[in-house]
Amino acid sequence: MPIHQASHISVILYEIVLADSIARFRRQEGYDVFFQTGTDEHGQKIELKAEEAGITPKNLLIMFQQKSREYGIL
Repeated sequence: MPIHQASHISVILYEIVLADSIARFRRQEGYDVFFQTGTDEHGQKIELKAEEAGITPKNLLIMFQQKSREYGIL
């Protein structure tokens, strides 16, 4: 995902659909699976972009999450 954009379809296809498929498969095998997705405020790209914007990495990700909700992704 480009660091300046909110989540887009490739994020959904890779992170959510693939992870959900693996979780479902493991459940069928009898494993107790906890399915969770999230954001990574600890990456260097996030840190640098937040610094450029003059905000904290956490606030940058909150902004991305809000945009994703506006687009109906989250």
